[in-house]
This record gives sequence, structure tokens and C-alpha cells, in this order.
Amino acid sequence: MNILHLSWKNILNKPLNLVLNLVLFALGVGLISLLLLVNVQLEDKFEKNFAGIDLVIGAKGSPLQLILSSLYHLDAPTGNMPVSESKAFLNPKHPIFKSAIPLSLGDSHRGYRIVGTNTGFIDLYEAKFADGKLFEENMEVVWAYWKKRGLSLIN
Repeated sequence: MNILHLSWKNILNKPLNLVLNLVLFALGVGLISLLLLVNVQLEDKFEKNFAGIDLVIGAKGSPLQLILSSLYHLDAPTGNMPVSESKAFLNPKHPIFKSAIPLSLGDSHRGYRIVGTNTGFIDLYEAKFADGKLFEENMEVVWAYWKKRGLSLIN
């Protein structure tokens, strides 16, 4: 008897083993495929959220919390830097920085995070307005719909 004949006899003799092995094999292949797809999707979303940001400067505190709150808008903000400390980085003629976007987070209104910034932030994330127009003066409020994350934000 050869190996194929023995295998065929084993399959005919124990069909439940065959079915269980096929189901487990299919589940294993499906799980590995799912993990690979999720990994690709997460990497793609994380790269898109960076949007060309090379450096984040913030208040003293946890670097991870600073990145999560300012880039991904997931964690509680670390706090704000005094304007006097950040003026040097916001200078458009700075020799190192091509552009800088100020970002002040912290409070919320009716569940929506209040974001203090300039028009560079809206351009960076390609935010779309639900109503109204772009702010022109300091301390103006604009309700905007952030299409990339499905969040509303106030500037």
C-alpha cells in the first residue's frame, strides 16, 4: 500500500476528523488574512493622520500624551505653552521651520472639543465647514465638520 491509499482510507474511516481539520484550517487562514488587512488599514490611517507633520512642540508633560492629543485627538491635552515661549517657532521667517500651526486644546462645548488655531490647521486636515464662513478675526468661532474623522470642531 502506498501513502495516498492509506490517506484515502483514513479520510473514509474518519470523516469527522476531516471536517474538523478543514474548518480549523479555514479559520486559521481567515484569521491571518484579517490580521494582515487590519494591520495595513491601521498603518494607512496613522500615516494619513500625520499629514506631513515632522515635529510637535508642546507643554511639559508626557510625549505620548502630546502626540495622542495633538495629532490623533485621542487623549486629554497636556496643557498649553505660554505665547511668549511659542512666538519664536511661529515666526514665518524661521530658518528651520517652513511652517508652524499653533494648536490650543482643552475645553469643550456640548461634547465638541474647542480648538484654538489659525487657518493652517483647517488646510492641513482638509476640514469642511458645515455652516458659516472661515474666521477672519481673533476669537471668532466657526463650527466645522472634519470629514477625515467624522468629528465636529470649533475654532
